[in-house]
Amino acid sequence: MGPSPPTVALGVAHAEPARLPACLAIADSDFDWLHFDVADGTFVPRTTAGVLLLELARTVSLAPLDVHLLSARPEPLVAPLAAAGAGVITIHPAACASPREVLAAIRAAGARPGVAIDPAHGFDSVRALLPEVDVLLVATASTQFDGSPFEPATIARVQMARAHREREGLQYRIEVEGALALANVPALRAAGADVFVVGEAVFAAGDPAVALAMFRAAARNETLLDSPDGVTRSPAPPTRIRYLRRAGPPAAAARPRRRAHSPCATAWRRFTSTETSSGRSRSACRQHRMRAPSGSTS
Repeated sequence: MGPSPPTVALGVAHAEPARLPACLAIADSDFDWLHFDVADGTFVPRTTAGVLLLELARTVSLAPLDVHLLSARPEPLVAPLAAAGAGVITIHPAACASPREVLAAIRAAGARPGVAIDPAHGFDSVRALLPEVDVLLVATASTQFDGSPFEPATIARVQMARAHREREGLQYRIEVEGALALANVPALRAAGADVFVVGEAVFAAGDPAVALAMFRAAARNETLLDSPDGVTRSPAPPTRIRYLRRAGPPAAAARPRRRAHSPCATAWRRFTSTETSSGRSRSACRQHRMRAPSGSTS
């Protein structure tokens, strides 16, 4: 994985849950990534969906899936995430007892390993691991709290990461994530960033597809008029994107002639029917509330 071309990664955590398939479909699979923060509440004080969300994303978009793993026990999550389609899995070394073993497990599972560095830790905390990774994620805002502001001091850390990459002849990409606005992109690009994670600034815009195209053009130091893949490249509707298995599309002979439900609908139903804290699915709880009490008469 080389240091170019610049890429925009769409932060799925900021998408509207009720319109998630449509939100994911604005990513252009030829140019963009889909970025997922997978947290289990142990490393940071929040919990996000994991494998089921990746499976849903794979049914509506062909864009590469980029996972930022925020867990104090990442080892059990590596294989399921890779099987669900994660192309990049990035860990925090401070959360691992043996970061090298976890990075090796990620590569063995078929994904590209990455390490992350947040503003509270110095560059030396990841320096020794950089020859073994394909991605270095530089957090430009605190990972501990949602809504943390962009920290301009992290631009110097991106410069340090690029200088180290060139000096050592390494090939990792430098990814930046955390409260990015369009105005931050030129300075981060000049400092050496290759991948820009954007979420809130896109989905809070009046037209998220246009906002994403503006970030894509800014990452390449272009304007929308200069960029042939800007707003003129409208993504296909989710219903027209074929389901993609990790090993490639299934052979024509293996496809059933008729299908009761599309892969997108099936994945969406699984995602919205996850188990509640009582052990029953949300669907089962709704049916239970609708069922008449025992012994009642019509």
